[in-house]
Amino acid sequence: MKYKERLKKIYKVERGQGLVEFALTAILFFTLVFLIIDVGYTGFRIIMFDYSYQQSTWRLFPYDSDPNAVKTIDFNQYHASNMIKDHIVDYGIAINKKDLYVNTYTFRIFTEHVTHNKHPDGTPIKEKRRYLKIDAEIKYKFKPLTPFGELIFGKEVVLNKRLDRLRLLQSKSN
Repeated sequence: MKYKERLKKIYKVERGQGLVEFALTAILFFTLVFLIIDVGYTGFRIIMFDYSYQQSTWRLFPYDSDPNAVKTIDFNQYHASNMIKDHIVDYGIAINKKDLYVNTYTFRIFTEHVTHNKHPDGTPIKEKRRYLKIDAEIKYKFKPLTPFGELIFGKEVVLNKRLDRLRLLQSKSN
């Protein structure tokens, strides 16, 4: 009997101890949980933007790339920006088009005529090459999920990419 009475006495004396310990450690625990969530979320967004930027720049293919065409096509800034945004959104998960800002400087398709002396008999080879020149700045902005993320990353995270590519679309020799 004495054993049960002692346990009841100890239980009554230490009744609020667990609550006090939880209150002291809960702040640290929830801070760590929210920081892990925000760092993971931000890392995911950064990796997804890098991946979609990389995939979209390799697969960006305008509709007019005929190697027989001689004309130079300069796309207007609005059309070129939307084309780049659409490709980035297509290849990225959880990337919103409204969070992307594209400032296009150059987006043109042009043809270059090259003559080579490569035949053994000395006759020249004429070659037409169709190129795509892209020069743009891409910004991607997003907000952290929690207030702890705002303490670390600020009100919003801004990622910048410079797109400067000269791609050979097609080549045709006579």
